[in-house]
Amino acid sequence: MFGEKKKMLGLDIGAHAIKAVELTVEGKAYALSGYGYAKIPSPDKVKEAIREALLAGNISSKRAATAVSGRGVIVRYITMRRMSPAELKTSIRFEAAHYIPFDMDQVTLDCQKIDEGEEEGKPNMKVLVAAVKKSLIQQHVDLVRSAGLEAVIIDVDAFALGNAFLTWGSQVFAAPDDKALALVDIGGRKTNINIIMRGLSHFTREIYLGGEDFSVALGKRLSLDQETVEQLKISPGDRAAEVAEAILEPLADLGREMRLSFDYFEAQSEREVSQVLLTGGGALLAGVTEGLGEALGRPTTLWDPTEGLILKLSAEQASMVKENAAGLAIALGLAVRLRGR
Repeated sequence: MFGEKKKMLGLDIGAHAIKAVELTVEGKAYALSGYGYAKIPSPDKVKEAIREALLAGNISSKRAATAVSGRGVIVRYITMRRMSPAELKTSIRFEAAHYIPFDMDQVTLDCQKIDEGEEEGKPNMKVLVAAVKKSLIQQHVDLVRSAGLEAVIIDVDAFALGNAFLTWGSQVFAAPDDKALALVDIGGRKTNINIIMRGLSHFTREIYLGGEDFSVALGKRLSLDQETVEQLKISPGDRAAEVAEAILEPLADLGREMRLSFDYFEAQSEREVSQVLLTGGGALLAGVTEGLGEALGRPTTLWDPTEGLILKLSAEQASMVKENAAGLAIALGLAVRLRGR
């Protein structure tokens, strides 16, 4: 119908929960018109959890953008001789074969030049190459379809994180052209890093440490069962100091891995990571922002990706969004990709 607003569904399928967001366009801004969350009770109940999240968010859209991650996803930043976009499309599979540890017939490949307009007189250029196993994509498509949805876009978690930042965060947290900014999403089983410079991704990495490691440390240190641990993570109350102390060891491990990533990027690019923005459910835990800031020696901030969004939600949903905003970056970065689809 004329005047009907386009709905954009971002579906973040995590290790322990489903986060679904629905965006609509309000003039030049975006409105969050639906938000649903559902825990995944067991690996064979993901389809049911997706449906529960959609129902909880009163989300009617059937066309979804979702993302894959893990060891079936390979991202590389390679140097190639400077060429036209048409030449790049033709030659990328041959060039990528030197960097991708899979049979090229088993992967779906995409690429992006990341020094567009820069140093055009030089003979070489930098190219971002992403390869995803076709079997992983098919599993994801089948899962989304089984929940009654169409997977219009299959992205990569780290790139969805970057897309959310470039849409809503880049004006608030602008880095100088000679410095970089690190986006860090702490999920249940892994942590995604995406280092952004001049509006483009220049480094990504998955670290297999996350909220589960914090939960194990909490349970052991405070002698708590899993249910109590999860409650304490969400609402520590007057035990926030105990929680922060209990997770010091896994937090130090995560900080060391992040520092290694930053050191590698800085050595390769000769650019400094000047600021760190944290997202993800694991980032909401007491002591995480402060602890990582100390470990990294850089300004470290918990980022709310819903800033700048119009909330067209019930009072209850709006309250839930504000409480869990840091965990919505990937879902929002996925949803906004559907604007032109």
